[in-house]
Amino acid sequence: SAAIAPDFSIAWRNLGVGYFNVLHQPAKAQACYDRAFRVNATDARLLFERDQLWKRMGEKPEKRLRELERHAALVRQRDDLRSNCARCTIKRASPKNRWSFLVPGISSPGKAAKARHRAITLVRICCWGARPLPVTRRKLLSNILNPP
Repeated sequence: SAAIAPDFSIAWRNLGVGYFNVLHQPAKAQACYDRAFRVNATDARLLFERDQLWKRMGEKPEKRLRELERHAALVRQRDDLRSNCARCTIKRASPKNRWSFLVPGISSPGKAAKARHRAITLVRICCWGARPLPVTRRKLLSNILNPP
């Protein structure tokens, strides 16, 4: 169907899925997903699936993050894209500061596990996007941003 309708993004997406999952040809899968996204650059799901493919292919978080930031309007449409963006930001940080840079008040490596938990919780809360946070999440977010 991609040969018959080359401007039909779903055909290219489906070819990408087949190349990756069935034929185990990641380079061809990436080319198909890139083509699908070029054909329909307003489809947030395509951006998400292409980012997932890049992740599975071992693409660096810096490149993934740059691409997600280029399409910020699409990222705002999907919680899973916002979450991927946050994960790339976390992975881009140096190992020493990977979790603590998101959470103020962390001064020693011994507090890294607690900082990691708080940072993950913060990322999950942020994925609520523009929707109002329930009172319990607002309180939790406040506690994370202003530790005792």
